[in-house]
Amino acid sequence: MQIIHTADIHLKEYKDKRWEALETLISLCEKREIDYLFIAGDLFDKNISGSILQNNLRELFSDLSFDIFFIPGNHDITAIQEGDYFGDNLIPINSIENPVIKDKITIWGLPYQQNMTNEKILKQLEYVKENINKNKLNILLFHGELIDSFFSKEDYGNEEDTRYMPVRIDDFKDVGVDYILAGHFHTSYNIFEIEKESYFIYPGSPVSITKKELGKRRINYISSNEKPKPLKLNSFYYDFKKIDLDPYSEISPVDEIRKMIKEVEKDSNLIMEINGFFNGDKWNINEEEMVDFVNELLNKKNINYDSSDIKFNFKEISFILESDIFKKFIDLIDEKKYKKEKKDKLKKIMIKAMAGLKYEN
Repeated sequence: MQIIHTADIHLKEYKDKRWEALETLISLCEKREIDYLFIAGDLFDKNISGSILQNNLRELFSDLSFDIFFIPGNHDITAIQEGDYFGDNLIPINSIENPVIKDKITIWGLPYQQNMTNEKILKQLEYVKENINKNKLNILLFHGELIDSFFSKEDYGNEEDTRYMPVRIDDFKDVGVDYILAGHFHTSYNIFEIEKESYFIYPGSPVSITKKELGKRRINYISSNEKPKPLKLNSFYYDFKKIDLDPYSEISPVDEIRKMIKEVEKDSNLIMEINGFFNGDKWNINEEEMVDFVNELLNKKNINYDSSDIKFNFKEISFILESDIFKKFIDLIDEKKYKKEKKDKLKKIMIKAMAGLKYEN
């Protein structure tokens, strides 16, 4: 049996980057000849998005070789109502009391519900425990927040400062479910072992929804008798690069930037920060020429980027050398009549400190 699991696609418009990611995912599922695709909430960005895209999804979610199981998330609680038709192969699960039972598998759904406390969730998990058939593979789709992990609220996308279906890993122990396929966590793929051969998995968004979802996007893949693992998906994503220029570096700032840009994945959308200070006299380049060099290099490499995402935060070292505080510091050490070697060392320490860099002897 082969299973693919994703969540948090946040569909908004037909043929945008998110829609393209969904089409890519469906094609991958067909190519791999999977048995089931699970979408653990937030298929849509808003409830109204379901109505807007319904006709397009009817076509996409029909005539497939596999079925798609979906639970609502906090963004699409009412996007698919009972009786709505979104294609022959889409099967919504809107209640823990209505699992889908197949020959070898039972699929439970614990969709997002408003004002659901941990205590209320535990009661629903108790229902699963009391009614589970352990002779089958049991999968639970869940959309909510794992509160005993080291995630920040930013990892869950642009959400309000509130709890969404809070659970702990221990809540699922002894329930009897083999896989908790979860949604709501956006930034990356995460897997937690509940007990032996029982796992809780966040796949992360399969497409960058915000600029917080960085790096190649992934989906969750499960094959019989194997531990779940991430698969890369060829979808839209952001790549973040950052460099802190050091005025004492023996490598030219141009070469440092060229090396960093060389590492950018060509199918990504670049977010870049160039910070720090450089010695313009030493390398015969000024700030304006540095900006021109970076822009020309990005265009030459055919890198995708928005100009607002390229931050030129660097300064030429004269910004420090000509400052009043640095000049006063030089006057002070001149008064001490230190040897040149010590003066140079103190000068370097001061420049590093003002540049926000760590001094290394």
